[in-house]
Amino acid sequence: MPLAAGCIGINKLSRDSKIVWGIVTLGAIPQLLNLFVSNAVLLTTLYNLYTPFEFIMLYQMFSKKFTYHWNLVIFKFSVYLYILISLVFITYADATHRFINEWVCLNNLIFTGWTLLFITEQFWKEDGSDFHARDPFFWYISAYFFYSPCTLLVYSLWNSIHGQHGPLADGLRLIHNVFNILMYVFFTVGLIKDQRVSFRKFRPLQKFNYRAHPGKI
Repeated sequence: MPLAAGCIGINKLSRDSKIVWGIVTLGAIPQLLNLFVSNAVLLTTLYNLYTPFEFIMLYQMFSKKFTYHWNLVIFKFSVYLYILISLVFITYADATHRFINEWVCLNNLIFTGWTLLFITEQFWKEDGSDFHARDPFFWYISAYFFYSPCTLLVYSLWNSIHGQHGPLADGLRLIHNVFNILMYVFFTVGLIKDQRVSFRKFRPLQKFNYRAHPGKI
């Protein structure tokens, strides 16, 4: 849904919406290839590559959201910590033959922290009216607020439940599917709201002042 919603008027989307659409597009590549390609090495590599790319794109989105000094310090520290731990994963993990679920868990922890940090800053501000349900970013941050912490347990046990069947494994996969769908729904709502805002800004330009130009039809 968000992939299709973002294709409509993509040039008029805000910076945040373009980043979200880019995240969805990158995530769709291995998902779609999984339906037609049986090369396990290729698919595993693509899934592992998606993890740092998602971090980079979300870093771009969150980098301009913090204004308080200590929030900026915590944000920058989390980025350096992520880079350090990622280097360890790249050095010691076989990214072509094993899905590095620990890397995804690290992503989810960082994203949850950024989300809580942003929400906390809104409470500290005297006027938090710039953050509301009409803002597309409200829906993007809500998507990660639910998805990242709620799927952390699933990814932490990913290699144990992958390919397994039973009440526990099936239940954890169900949790992942539910919050995955919820995240995409929130992304879609945010993209649609952004397009409506862009349409309202663009629409007055389409009106023709007949009184000012009576001779033109």
